[in-house]
Amino acid sequence: MRIGARGKRFDKKFLGIITAIIFMFPIVANAATNSSNTPIDTYLQMIEKDISRGANETKLHSEIKSLLKIKQTSSVFYIPEINYITGKKFENVPLSGAQKIRQKIIDIDIFISASTVIIVMLGVFSLIYSSDRYFSSEINRNLSILIGTILIIAALIFQGPLFYLIFGIMAGLGFKFKKKFPFATIMTIFLIAHLTGITVEKGYFHYISSQKNLLYEKLERDNYAPPFLIKKVKGIYLKVASLANNQALLHPIKESELTDLIETANNNKLKAVLYNNLGCIAFNEGKLKEAVALFKKAENLYPMTKTYYNLFITYSSLLEPQKAKIYSEKLEKTNFSFNRTVPIVANINDIKITRPTFEIPIYEILALVAGIVTAIVITRILRFSSIISINPFFSYLPGYRLYYSNRYSALLLLIGVLILIEIFIGSMLCSMNL
Repeated sequence: MRIGARGKRFDKKFLGIITAIIFMFPIVANAATNSSNTPIDTYLQMIEKDISRGANETKLHSEIKSLLKIKQTSSVFYIPEINYITGKKFENVPLSGAQKIRQKIIDIDIFISASTVIIVMLGVFSLIYSSDRYFSSEINRNLSILIGTILIIAALIFQGPLFYLIFGIMAGLGFKFKKKFPFATIMTIFLIAHLTGITVEKGYFHYISSQKNLLYEKLERDNYAPPFLIKKVKGIYLKVASLANNQALLHPIKESELTDLIETANNNKLKAVLYNNLGCIAFNEGKLKEAVALFKKAENLYPMTKTYYNLFITYSSLLEPQKAKIYSEKLEKTNFSFNRTVPIVANINDIKITRPTFEIPIYEILALVAGIVTAIVITRILRFSSIISINPFFSYLPGYRLYYSNRYSALLLLIGVLILIEIFIGSMLCSMNL
């Protein structure tokens, strides 16, 4: 028994849905079995042709309204192509998983860019400071700064392990001087954050560059996909995905096509998809008890949220609210939307969840550690040749006087300002590219 306001609201919603399903079922069944229904993708192509021919707005609006009405009797969740071909927002389509990842990549890229600015600034400061401390000869100081500058430029150009090796050395130089220790620590933290950002960004890029992953993302959001994406899977997965895709788009599907695949499939997950989709056909033909049996087979082989939903609406149509409520409670835990009166076709994305994978950057980590250790060892071997005042030439570098005089709060404020400027510029450039 449910208690509390949330439970009461859900029970009212549950009863309202069951009532709607009872009254809507005869209409839905007739619409689903109507052989005159044009498949969704074919209908969409007709609208696109009308747009290219310059059809009037009234006709186009009428066709799109009809298409959206047909969608309600199908397993399709969203048709983003309507917005794309018309240039108008006919349907509120949420971001796909791939679009969300692209936004994450933009955010990470801005962070990496800001981190690079700080790493380079602190690296240059550490290089100049150490050169001033270790070399009494002006020639030696300038030569060490020149070599260090060349290495920094090479690190920025080639990136990878070289970047972390060079800037690891720069960070390690700061650990020699007690007064520079906080900045060496800050630089090391930024290097670790930079490496983490690069690793995550590479993983996301690899994920969305795979058309197979884009297929799963498209199926997840819209429950259908274009044929060129469907073809990215092979073997029996291709056959199952193609049939499920066509079934969702309201193409006529023979039961024998699904049962033949069940016999050849040696994968319980695939069989669950096929039994679920057979149940959808039975439901739309008004064979509710047969549909329940098929959905139960699918559930026993591999439980899917869509199968729970299909059992919920089928038991509701059979006027068995207690059994329907069992599945409504399962659906509530998954936050599944109760906005349909037709069963939902399952596809291969329901049995294979793909996620971005991130490889541990072993060489970069080793290079960073090697750089810091190398700098610490070298500075322990070398002794101070001189302690001189700040070189007038380098005093013009923004923030270097603060770094030299150990004015921590002022320098950290400068770093913060630089980060904000970099983020602002980076976000502006990214928005322009989008």
